[in-house]
Amino acid sequence: MSKFYQYYITENLRELLSKPLRDKDDVLKVLFEISSYLLIEDKPINKGFGEFIIKVDKMSRVFITLLEEGQLLKHYSFNFPFIIQQEDLPSLESIRLISSKNRIEIDTVFLSVLKSASASGWFSTDGEMSFNCLLGHYEVLEEILKELEGTNDKYIDNVWLVMKELMLSEPGYLRYDYDQEHQNGRLHPLHHLDVNYTNHITFKLGLSSAFEQNTFMDLLDLRTNCHYVSH
Repeated sequence: MSKFYQYYITENLRELLSKPLRDKDDVLKVLFEISSYLLIEDKPINKGFGEFIIKVDKMSRVFITLLEEGQLLKHYSFNFPFIIQQEDLPSLESIRLISSKNRIEIDTVFLSVLKSASASGWFSTDGEMSFNCLLGHYEVLEEILKELEGTNDKYIDNVWLVMKELMLSEPGYLRYDYDQEHQNGRLHPLHHLDVNYTNHITFKLGLSSAFEQNTFMDLLDLRTNCHYVSH
């Protein structure tokens, strides 16, 4: 049976979504922000920006519905790479996040480290650090951990493992756009799906009408009938 974790979009998350998501670093920034809401006691309030849902089933995915002045603007979806563990009690404090491969707990301090690493360009494909510069990566982690309270030596090894896990994970990114600004007939339809996020591999699938949230989620549901592409 599917499990759903539903939250309203905050100003911080809306700010992240106001810019195009063009690489894995952009997607991970959104992931880290979303993950932090699962670990706090107070749920965000409704400010009219939309909502996000984490759906846990045969696969775990994030579904984001972004609104602008009550109008549907975009749906986003990508893989949620953490295991959600929850006690029978409904308290938010009972939720724990565990990395899928290495089974490392992701607490609030851990998320702060991941956010700081992302802000430093750790996950960026065109930042100063490259994947070949592993020593540089490790030194950056050491500096980040020195600035955070509540960390110890075990953190750097665990963070390193989780970061490698995230770098090698496949986001499975999909976005629905209602794009009045850039619509251009069949070249850039008003309603369309964007598959993948980087400019050199993304492509669009035109739609004849809007995709509501339920339809978008059903499209990616392995337990329901497939949707067909016609031309």
